[in-house]
Amino acid sequence: SCIILAHTEASCNVIRGRRTDIEDKVHTVHSLAYQILGSRVEGTYNQILKSATESLLNCKDHERIVSIVSAITLIMVDEFQDITDDQYKFIMALQASANCALVAVGDTMQDIFRFRGARPFFSDLLQTAVPRTYLVHNYRSCSKIVDAANLLGAGVEGSVKMVSVKKQEGSIH
Repeated sequence: SCIILAHTEASCNVIRGRRTDIEDKVHTVHSLAYQILGSRVEGTYNQILKSATESLLNCKDHERIVSIVSAITLIMVDEFQDITDDQYKFIMALQASANCALVAVGDTMQDIFRFRGARPFFSDLLQTAVPRTYLVHNYRSCSKIVDAANLLGAGVEGSVKMVSVKKQEGSIH
């Protein structure tokens, strides 16, 4: 089965609201780390991630880990550009333990969490291991907004030109 990892509980609730059949398969990275550890753990978020990563890599509490990861066939990570080093290591350990596919969805033009240690180059690290697909069709914004975004991103290395497919026109204020 597929699990979806997001950064915040608010993001998880939005995803759950769109698909009620996946309610139990949407987690924050940290809530899944708590499940891997199996008990109320004290420490910072990073300490919890490091402990969960170590448990995955060293097969500590083997039965618990097997019960969680054995059914995973796909991990989807939302807003991948915003993951930290510890989150990246946890996700990679989870994928290795589950021996499953990974879909990382993100936009390096939206890397807003550098202040907390997010590093968009993780997207580049994945490029060496998996093919990259660019989603260039924008279904949310009108052509004026997409054109403005394309102008702003034109000089940024790695930016991809988008095309608006929204029929309704809007305005920029």
